[in-house]
Amino acid sequence: MKLKNGVIVIVLVFTTITKMYGQNFSVVKIPVDRMKSLNFYEENKCNHFYKIVFNGDTSDGAISSYNRIMEKIKNSNIDKIALIKELMKFKGDKRLCCIPIKHYNLDVSQGLEKDISYYSIQIEALFIINQLYFPKPFNYSPFPVLYNSYFKKIIAVKGWGIHKVFARYEQWLLEIEKTGIEEAISKHKDPLDKSNISWYSGVYPWNLN
Repeated sequence: MKLKNGVIVIVLVFTTITKMYGQNFSVVKIPVDRMKSLNFYEENKCNHFYKIVFNGDTSDGAISSYNRIMEKIKNSNIDKIALIKELMKFKGDKRLCCIPIKHYNLDVSQGLEKDISYYSIQIEALFIINQLYFPKPFNYSPFPVLYNSYFKKIIAVKGWGIHKVFARYEQWLLEIEKTGIEEAISKHKDPLDKSNISWYSGVYPWNLN
């Protein structure tokens, strides 16, 4: 019994589910100590950071890798549009994601010019949506941050620009619900088409070669 209680205490210390956004996605709270063990931690005033997880998976692989989330989603056979709907519910969540900003496309040489370390959970939700939809998501969004070309400003946590982006994704979601994802991809439906806000350093996502 003592050993069992000890294990329970460890689980509660390292990851605590803070909110469910549907049947499949939740946000877990990750203390700084665990971030240090994952080599994520940089000096910051926050005592806790957060992470979107799929089906309650709080293993190191799920916390540190988007590939792990995509693999589990693929194996689940859950409808992608249903998952996108769930992820859209993260709109307005300004808590900081535990993973520091980095680029996910090795073909992109451009670095992040601004001194910004972390992105918010609502940005992470959109970043995961891109991975559910685009054949080459890290062409479309190499970094989990947005860029306003009019104001020449990077958007990583909050602001009116994110509200605008969510509005565009909501309209795009209505379209792909009608046509289905495969047809939307064949027609190159882009949620941020002709917008002055795009994913930082993003390039054409439709080349399948």
